[in-house]
Amino acid sequence: FHKLVFTLSALLTELMQMAFTLIPLAGILCLYGFHTGPEALLWPVMLGLQMLFILAVTLPMAAIIPLAPDLGNLQDNLLRLLFYFSGIFYTVDHLPEQVRMLFWMNPMAWLIDAQRKCLLEGSVPSLLPMMCIGAGSLILIYAGAWLTWKLDQTYGKRMV
Repeated sequence: FHKLVFTLSALLTELMQMAFTLIPLAGILCLYGFHTGPEALLWPVMLGLQMLFILAVTLPMAAIIPLAPDLGNLQDNLLRLLFYFSGIFYTVDHLPEQVRMLFWMNPMAWLIDAQRKCLLEGSVPSLLPMMCIGAGSLILIYAGAWLTWKLDQTYGKRMV
């Protein structure tokens, strides 16, 4: 079977685990009086776009890391940095003006902001950044799949 199955199965496993956290999230939103409108229907689309982006980041790395295992540590640290600089724990309003431009260079910041708008603010996220993230993700997914296919025969030889 194709090596892409490993990456896809890891992504789908994490998605299924996250699905169980959505039940308490819905309860907390109701408890705190957040009443979602029709904009909340965009949230699954934003979540799908986030999964597409995660696949786009992990697929090329999954093709390269077996050949250069030390890149796995670098990837872990970079992804952790992107996570903390994504606005998951804070809003952009709390950042100094000089840092905001750097903040918006992180695609996860756009995705988290879009999900926050759909669920908490009852507004529609900006379409242009979502389209750019989607298009970039599709290009990276194609590149990662091509790279995996191209390196498929070398994995066994390099690992032995």
